[in-house]
Amino acid sequence: MTAYIIESGAMLSLLYVFLILYMRKTTFFKLNRLIFIAGTVLCLIMPLADINTRIASESPIPLINITAAITGTEGEIIKTPGSIGYLSVVKIIYWIGAATVMLITSISLVHTLKAIKEANPEKKGKYRIGIAEKPSFSFLNFLIINKNDYSFYPEIINHEMAHINRRHSADLLFFSVITILHWYNPLIWIALNELKMLHEYEADEDVIKQGTDAQKYQLLLVKKAVGTERFQLASSFNHSKLKKRIMMMQSKKTNKWMVLSYLGLIPAMLLGFCFCSNRENSQSDKGNLNEVAVISFKTEKNDSLPQKTSEENPVPFNEIESKPSFDGGDINNFSKWVNGQLVYPKSAKDAGVQGKVTVSFKVNTDGSVSDIEIIEGVCSSIDDEVIRVINLSPKWTPGKKKNKEVACKMLLPVIFMLN
Repeated sequence: MTAYIIESGAMLSLLYVFLILYMRKTTFFKLNRLIFIAGTVLCLIMPLADINTRIASESPIPLINITAAITGTEGEIIKTPGSIGYLSVVKIIYWIGAATVMLITSISLVHTLKAIKEANPEKKGKYRIGIAEKPSFSFLNFLIINKNDYSFYPEIINHEMAHINRRHSADLLFFSVITILHWYNPLIWIALNELKMLHEYEADEDVIKQGTDAQKYQLLLVKKAVGTERFQLASSFNHSKLKKRIMMMQSKKTNKWMVLSYLGLIPAMLLGFCFCSNRENSQSDKGNLNEVAVISFKTEKNDSLPQKTSEENPVPFNEIESKPSFDGGDINNFSKWVNGQLVYPKSAKDAGVQGKVTVSFKVNTDGSVSDIEIIEGVCSSIDDEVIRVINLSPKWTPGKKKNKEVACKMLLPVIFMLN
């Protein structure tokens, strides 16, 4: 979930920067809205597909989390029950923010539905029209018109009908999900305002195309811009970005050839996706370490401890029919054993060093462990401690392929974290 939020957020930011800096200057309202919605959907789907591909290629592998206080005697593991690391704090803040935005959105939706119910709308064709004392607005196929507007300003009715015909409220409902997931990103909120402006541009364009005098319509906008009650998920005629709307109505149509410049968005999005999903291929570069896909790592060879080696060629993990087992169970059993053996090095504690160690090792056909290698290290003392413990491993039950015992590479991440 964390990887998905980060990757989709990065791609959405690229898209919205393009929208905010370039598209707002053009009069391709329909195209801009299409790119806005389709691009957003694509930014949500592409990282999800990439993450699902990674998950499908992984075996469930536990993450060993070794925590210790900064003070303590050497050779002692000091754990603080119930303590919360900084990553946990960030996650808590994120979910509190998401819950808050969801609550605000829900309240706005309830207020909108309440206002619709009070107007007692009646079905007229594909619309449900109600007369109210409140400012005019539209939501889904509901058209709520102020009494005075209904009698004297047919342009307002046409404007709100344009919102309904173009299904603008569906865009806002969809985008409310984006704001909940990515509430922390200021570009999301700026993009939301841009989307609302696109809706207004489209509705204004439709009203003028119906024969309404542009100057008269702009004067009406100025007159009606003092409305106070607004609904977050509804389209309201009393839009605050009045100057932009009037300027857009008075501007010349963008040259049609400018559409070609939109093609520049394609390589930008592909580049963003490649950047988010970039990782070294573990199968080709690390001896077919099919247990886990590592996004980015460095190779450290530690010669400070004696290394057990084996000449047996390992079989790719995903080709093994019967996986290696430890103490009658899977690698979760091994992680528990490792967790009981590890000691947080005093030198690392005193220096405040923490981080994740990713270690690979081979389980041979006789059940012994060899070829221990630090794939992602933290520091020499922590790396040495992981190697020391893996070296002490009791015999495994080797994996099998076609009922024949085979050697297999395993991968194990271990987190050292100070409380």
